[in-house]
Amino acid sequence: MKSGESGYHLAPDTTDSGGADTPSADSHPESVTTEDVMPHNIRFNVDDGGAAGKTVASGYTGILTFLPDGSCSEDKSIRLELDSATPIEIRVRALTGSITVRYVQEASR
Repeated sequence: MKSGESGYHLAPDTTDSGGADTPSADSHPESVTTEDVMPHNIRFNVDDGGAAGKTVASGYTGILTFLPDGSCSEDKSIRLELDSATPIEIRVRALTGSITVRYVQEASR
């Protein structure tokens, strides 16, 4: 994804798609890659704790890798924002790969 923008890129974690792993043809005979934009200009924002993700294909930043056992590379909080709408926060737990979604109520000013 591109933080602050609507574009995203989903791909296997392989060197030809910007990842680190190089699977054999037998273990992953067919891979699917998707590159698109969110509808209505919904923007991604990631709480990365100051850690920058690796830049992958087409200038996107890799933020999360799901592993074969269902776990994830790290805990991650992804915020979806749209002007004049309540932001939505998606949290992914590394240990289990579980996902929770909640509306973010902004602090009163």
